[in-house]
Amino acid sequence: MTSFQAFLEAHPLYAEVYRALDRKVAMAAVAVHSVQGERLGPVADRVLGYAQTRFGAGIGRRYSERVRRLGELQRRFDRDPRVENLGDPGAAVSREDYHIALLLSIVFTNHRFEIMQRLDEFFGSLPAAGRLAAIGSGTGYEMARAAELLPGWEIESVDIDPAAEAEGRQMMKYFGVTSSFARELAAGPYDAIVACEILEHLPDPAGALREWREKLRGRMFLTMAVNIAQEDHVYLWRNLEECRTELREFEVVDEWSVAQSAWPGAEFRRGNYIAVVK
Repeated sequence: MTSFQAFLEAHPLYAEVYRALDRKVAMAAVAVHSVQGERLGPVADRVLGYAQTRFGAGIGRRYSERVRRLGELQRRFDRDPRVENLGDPGAAVSREDYHIALLLSIVFTNHRFEIMQRLDEFFGSLPAAGRLAAIGSGTGYEMARAAELLPGWEIESVDIDPAAEAEGRQMMKYFGVTSSFARELAAGPYDAIVACEILEHLPDPAGALREWREKLRGRMFLTMAVNIAQEDHVYLWRNLEECRTELREFEVVDEWSVAQSAWPGAEFRRGNYIAVVK
């Protein structure tokens, strides 16, 4: 495996952002490289290239501050792990800082990197043509990857937030790909649905899953956050079994669990459950 110093020399933009991180966040970055090695390089170049173009200099410092704030929320939840302490709906969060953190966490946290890798694998497993819906525009990264890896597919991004749609469009324009955008899921049927890091934001994920199931004729890629605090998280899964129970009306084709900590041997206490279902 390439040494971390050699990795920094080979990826100067990553090195520039890395050197602006505070110590704790920088240690997490080293851990990601220790697990992922050179697989991290092309993703980091793409994500950080876009992030710096979109948000300008200082993204490393802003990301570190965002991580610090999320750490405070996490410690509050860990002291008293109830759904009431999971989020903080009254918190004032800069939309730009929110999106910077979403983007940079893809390459500076192992669980987010793994989610994107599994999503790429899901796209790679699909046939040459079909109809795909992505629930939630997010940063637009998931939609951009779908458009790049599924050129024969009709791709729809569904988000009720016009600002989120605008971010998605920015990302698609940067990478030179296109998709359609909508405020609600169409009647279907869909050959594939992606619900990536969205269910924990919904007060009734079981109801959403039932709706998506009715419109799905193929497979769905989904994730669930386990014990992860964030201002806009409203639904709590405490362990992997609770996640699996949520999917009782589906057939689980494949599943993974990814801990927030990338260090070898770390016990799974919080992180993400990832599944492909049909």
